Amino acid sequence: MINSRANYFGGDDADRMIIAKAVDQKDVQVIIPTEEYREDPVLFLSIILKLDITKLQTEARVVVNERAGTVVVGADVQIGPVVVTHKNIVVEAGGGTGNFVGVIDPQQNEEETAKLKSMVDALNALRVPTEDVIAIIKDLETSGSIYGKLIVE
Repeated sequence: MINSRANYFGGDDADRMIIAKAVDQKDVQVIIPTEEYREDPVLFLSIILKLDITKLQTEARVVVNERAGTVVVGADVQIGPVVVTHKNIVVEAGGGTGNFVGVIDPQQNEEETAKLKSMVDALNALRVPTEDVIAIIKDLETSGSIYGKLIVE
């Protein structure tokens, strides 16, 4: 974000300036770009601190550990319109109508995609065993209905 605004700070090679670089996951090293700002670093820092730094988008993920029986679902993992039938369970998600045991999110309209977390919550509310939840998630991945990356450990 800071480097994309480098031309705002001036200098001869402003369009190619790199004034900020990540040192590690939480620290950023910033080089004061011009003499004008070197004479008044507080002005430069006040401009930097006013920049809107957006949260880094991470990949939507689901992590399943079959041995431990754990499922970790990122909040942004979505599933496409799907009807899941597993043993004596039928769940419909992502629009449409019909007979079903659980509705993922009754407030969503038919164009919205459902969240996998909502489906897992619904299955847990029905006391579906974890191994069955894992099997359903794997089947959703196989069918291409999960919009995210499935990691099975």
